[in-house]
Amino acid sequence: MIKTGLIGKDVSNSFSKVIHKLLNNQKYELLSLDNENDVNNLLEQDDFFFNFTIPYKDLAYAKADILSKAAKETQVVNTLIKRDGKTYGYNTDIDGFKALISKYKINFKGKKIVIFGTGATSRTVSYVLSKKDCKSIIFLSRNPNNKTSFSYKNVNKYKGANIIINTTPIGKNIKDKSLIDFSKLSSLETYIDVNYNLMHNSMALKALKKGAKAINGLTMLVEQAIKSEELYQNIEFDKDTRDSVYLKTLLKFNNIALIGHPFAGKTTIGKQLAKQIGGKFLDTDTLVEAKENLTINSIFANFGEEYFREKESTVIGQVFSKVGQVVSLGGGSVTKKENMNLVLPNSIVITIDRDITKIKFDSFKNRPLVRNQNDFLAILFKRRKLYKQYADIEINNNKKIDDAVNALRGAL
Repeated sequence: MIKTGLIGKDVSNSFSKVIHKLLNNQKYELLSLDNENDVNNLLEQDDFFFNFTIPYKDLAYAKADILSKAAKETQVVNTLIKRDGKTYGYNTDIDGFKALISKYKINFKGKKIVIFGTGATSRTVSYVLSKKDCKSIIFLSRNPNNKTSFSYKNVNKYKGANIIINTTPIGKNIKDKSLIDFSKLSSLETYIDVNYNLMHNSMALKALKKGAKAINGLTMLVEQAIKSEELYQNIEFDKDTRDSVYLKTLLKFNNIALIGHPFAGKTTIGKQLAKQIGGKFLDTDTLVEAKENLTINSIFANFGEEYFREKESTVIGQVFSKVGQVVSLGGGSVTKKENMNLVLPNSIVITIDRDITKIKFDSFKNRPLVRNQNDFLAILFKRRKLYKQYADIEINNNKKIDDAVNALRGAL
């Protein structure tokens, strides 16, 4: 009988097996179980280590003989470990969420917070936030009681939100629709989604359009898994191991997309980054040239910009139908929303910036839309807002390439 793994109603698309195997747990399995009787049968064993997700966290809580302080206070257990006849219950999602907000340096003090959902993960998130001096925390639910939780249709309860956190499974799939009307948000700064299957889901895309940062749950997933394995294996993983597990998981299921103005150094940085972290490097401009058997200058001269943009979009669609890649995108790719809609679901997006004083002017001769400094400034003026809007991470390339690559790796 299986003694270690993730238990849930449907965990077939979970990243957890990959993560736990990277943490030296080679017997970890994904267990999609239809009912509580099946779960109870697994928990009859003498010794085991299981993580739990929807809808079995409450059952896990009830099965624990000894609860950690955090599990007791949240009444949530996502990790059960049985040793010597005793079952220990932990809420390692707390560690995961703390790691996420620390990594992205999110400041909650004095902020209006709206949390989607009132289940186990919502209780975990609100437990962490209760110690962050938030101005207010409001819960939205499909089954509101209008005292502690309210309807998603109640615009007045969410329109002033500074930070929104989605703790529901909605957004896990690319076809999931938004739970609220993002156009009503006037003060949104950050959107956090604990779902991790998509790097940017439909609600994250709407948050980006509002000029907010959008953060998904991959960091939370990895860090809660690390904490649970530390408890199970009775060891402590160092920072290098944690970073390595995150990067390998990121590239197993996603891409790293580099955007930015011409001459920013996207290609050079991308090649070096891919070499360091083991991803395949691709440059969409180079791919268009290979496909057309012409230089970009020749494509523009013979067929015009619109023709080039069509070919660029085709290449982007092909490239981002796969994962495990570090991709440098042409400077103008961000001007077509359709391109970014292909990139964002399975990519973390990095904007590379470089000061104009660092650019050699003889570089302009190989660029069809940038013949001189004035051209460059005009393009930068048009696109800079988009580079910032789509960026999960922004990196300056004003010193050595090694410095930019190291900064990028540190920010991932």
